[in-house]
Amino acid sequence: MIVDRPAAEIESVVLVRNPSQTHVTDADQRSVILRVLGRSGNRLTVATPPNGNVAPPGPYMLFVNRRTDRGPVPSVAHQVILD
Repeated sequence: MIVDRPAAEIESVVLVRNPSQTHVTDADQRSVILRVLGRSGNRLTVATPPNGNVAPPGPYMLFVNRRTDRGPVPSVAHQVILD
């Protein structure tokens, strides 16, 4: 993936399952931290989730968290679909 800043500034990449609330709870809500495999310039290579038990198929929000002195700052979410 290409990011808008040096890849060295990125702390983590996270998938967050889109909410689907029923009766004030969402039993399927989850977040999955993707392992960063490589960094070069403004390009990141990340691992996919290991299987559908960890990240079932469907829509997710993808966040790229930038490292700062005050802690991580998330990007605006990018919508992705896992097959």
